[in-house]
Amino acid sequence: MILFTPALQILSQKIPDIKIDFLIFQKASVFPIKNHPNVNNVYFSDFSFKEMIKTVFDLKKIYYDYSLVTTGVRYWKSLSFQSLLNSKTKIVEYIDFHIPTKGNYINIKRDINTHFVLSNINLIKGIVGNTITNIPSPKYFFKENLNLKKENVIGIHTGTNLNFKEKRWNPEYYKEVINWIINNTDINVKIFVGPEEKEEGAFLKKFFYKNKRVLFIEDKSLDEVSEEIGKCKYFLNNDSGLGHIASCFNCKIVVIKTKTSKANLNQTRPFSKVAKIIDMKKEGNEIEAVIRELKKIF
Repeated sequence: MILFTPALQILSQKIPDIKIDFLIFQKASVFPIKNHPNVNNVYFSDFSFKEMIKTVFDLKKIYYDYSLVTTGVRYWKSLSFQSLLNSKTKIVEYIDFHIPTKGNYINIKRDINTHFVLSNINLIKGIVGNTITNIPSPKYFFKENLNLKKENVIGIHTGTNLNFKEKRWNPEYYKEVINWIINNTDINVKIFVGPEEKEEGAFLKKFFYKNKRVLFIEDKSLDEVSEEIGKCKYFLNNDSGLGHIASCFNCKIVVIKTKTSKANLNQTRPFSKVAKIIDMKKEGNEIEAVIRELKKIF
């Protein structure tokens, strides 16, 4: 959802009184946008047929001026879902081909090498037109405005969504990098341990739990985690969602793309001018590659 927040900001700037409903399948995705003033209702569902039918019937009772599915969803899913909605204009994204549609459909082609932030903005041009001149940075909308002061700290996230374990870098390598940071810099370390990387967290605790310069952040809400990330000057992670949260706070980010990752980071890298991607397929010694890039940002 972080990658939709620039589009969300543009919608609220262009149409200040707009009301936006969201349908979300991963409950954690709601945190970055739930406090935005133009968010009206948030509906939750899962991918089971029974739950989807129930959700569609609930939404079908509502009349919408516009509907769209955020970028990256397969064309036929977006088309099928929106065909069931009662919306005046339906914006559908496609890559290679689309079915000629009559009436209230706007078909928008996506370039697979365009970043998702820009693709989402391209979708909302069907609502606000081609008048977008400035692209906002991603933003995490807290309930209150927080004055987060940067600390001399690097945040480290070793996990990813469990469906994408191939994106995870070896915890042994993270251990070596953390040792290098502690022994060669004055920068402290925050290790973020979510429910999906308890194993990696337990491994690193064996070496760093009693170290006063290492703090483990765990058992926190995403709002609390995001606040902690916002205080970090630097952030090191696999290609994971917390890297996108770090981009909301202008952290200097190093993202590890593992040799086994199939991700197209042209689409999904943190949308930040201070984010560096290390493609391990192009590297020899992986630990030295990470240390090399950390030296550049420290």
